[in-house]
Amino acid sequence: MRIPRYSFALLLLLAISSVSSQFPRDFIWGTATAALQIEGAWIEDGKAPSVWDNLAHLPGFTADGSTPKVGPDSYHRFEEDVKLMKLHGVKHYRMSISWPRIVPQGKKGKPVNQKGVDYYKKVFKTLLDNGITPYATLYHWDLPMNLVIKRRGIESKYFVEDFLHYAEVCFKEFGDMVKTWFTFNEIWCMALLGPLKDRDRGRKPYQIAHNSLVAHAHTVELYRKKFNKDKKGKIGIVLNSSMMYPNPCTCLLYTSDAADE
Repeated sequence: MRIPRYSFALLLLLAISSVSSQFPRDFIWGTATAALQIEGAWIEDGKAPSVWDNLAHLPGFTADGSTPKVGPDSYHRFEEDVKLMKLHGVKHYRMSISWPRIVPQGKKGKPVNQKGVDYYKKVFKTLLDNGITPYATLYHWDLPMNLVIKRRGIESKYFVEDFLHYAEVCFKEFGDMVKTWFTFNEIWCMALLGPLKDRDRGRKPYQIAHNSLVAHAHTVELYRKKFNKDKKGKIGIVLNSSMMYPNPCTCLLYTSDAADE
């Protein structure tokens, strides 16, 4: 059975409508995607492969052999996608920008891909023209493969400067249309659940988390000092969390009554 495009977003919005009265009036409801999930066009118009492009092509890496080569094809169909979002009442949309589409080689000082820049400008303009506020995530796990090959990826001592170069390009090119930015999506997942399944559980996760947090701090400072002088923009980070319940086991120091409280 083929599921219609954005059916899950529609179901989410229907669920939201039933509980929205329980939230503050100024609570922002919306929907979100990641570039790798929806764009396709994996090596089109100057884009270079990301780490996930590469891994998804390895035999047996994905359950059914799926790759991000096409996906929902939003690179070519974003105007249709935005119309669907508007039809279903979406007012706020968080999306990610593909690092290897903007700076294909990833490194500081390497050329910017103008076709990639032009694509995102069209997407942001189309969203705004349809009354949808864009929220941009700079990094949602699609690291340029070149940085994995040449720099050891996020573990590299050069990661911070490479990420700052990419972030500065995005702030400069899209800052007039995007006023809410997120540096990283779920660093915990990047460090502990990343694509390198043979990852050493010793030092590497800590190095990845450290470098990502340092890059986040420098990126926030860059944005606030250089690109947000009018104070109309915001920048932060996306963290993941899980619901936790106390264990009512009587062998622990607290009782089930305490857990209920």
